[in-house]
Amino acid sequence: MRFRDPEAARLYFRNQPGTAHDRLAVAEHGYSLRHSDPAAMRAWCDAALVGLPPGIDAHTAALLHGYAGNAHRVVEDFHSAEHLLNQALALDSADPHLLEFKASLLYDLRRLAEASEVLAQAAALRRQQNDPIRLVSTLLKSAMVLELTGHSEEAASIALSAVRTIASQPPSKRGEELLRTALQNLAIYLTNTGRLMEALQVLRHSRPLLARGGSTFDLKVDWLLARISSALGDDARARETYVTVRERFADTEMLQECALISLDLASHLLLTQLGMSEDAPEFKLLRSILASTQPDADLLNELRRALSQPIRRA
Repeated sequence: MRFRDPEAARLYFRNQPGTAHDRLAVAEHGYSLRHSDPAAMRAWCDAALVGLPPGIDAHTAALLHGYAGNAHRVVEDFHSAEHLLNQALALDSADPHLLEFKASLLYDLRRLAEASEVLAQAAALRRQQNDPIRLVSTLLKSAMVLELTGHSEEAASIALSAVRTIASQPPSKRGEELLRTALQNLAIYLTNTGRLMEALQVLRHSRPLLARGGSTFDLKVDWLLARISSALGDDARARETYVTVRERFADTEMLQECALISLDLASHLLLTQLGMSEDAPEFKLLRSILASTQPDADLLNELRRALSQPIRRA
């Protein structure tokens, strides 16, 4: 990197066209910060677009708009993200990486049918490139969308196929990362289809590999084990695990995960402690909240009002 900060890059590109290599280096540096510093990610990616010369090649311009659009998505500036990503795809509609950026935005906006269609296009392009590991990455994203649209069996089939594909490839760091994701997601999808013992078997056999992914992977495995315990009727273990995992999420300030596991715990308690029927309106409302990674405030308020009423027992 030749620039000490995004403002230095912005100032330079405002006065000099720079090379395609320089601009892509700035954008790719920004992309590398997507997990650690999203605000800095956007600043770097936006800087790479400053003073973009009209003569730059279409593919480079598409990538620069794509990186910036994805950066805006990460910080939840969805309107500008969609504008930038549409510009990127207008310049190059055959880049699977750009299509995956667009699919991630559609996923965040819960436009799941559109996300599925875009991911199918990206997967077709990945197949043409004969790159199994990148194809697996795309297919795992497709499986996540299928799961949210109620197609858990199909999602599980894709995740299992991903595990087999990765196992057939030479070992690599990226392959191991994808294998952890595929195994964890496979266990989730099996749980959601009621194939609890299969899910438990997947977790038991893959626990050492999953643990190498760090504490977050380990916590999410425990979370899933709590769900399996609840479904198998081991209420005491499920409740204890839910509470422990929620406390650990809170300790690490993973607030979204803390909120979602709190809803899972509430669901468990409604069924086991209060004897509520799964057909009760309150329980159905809780399920609709659990289906969203970003629960709507109105839904939460509606649930609070519903639970203040007398409980309808099974």
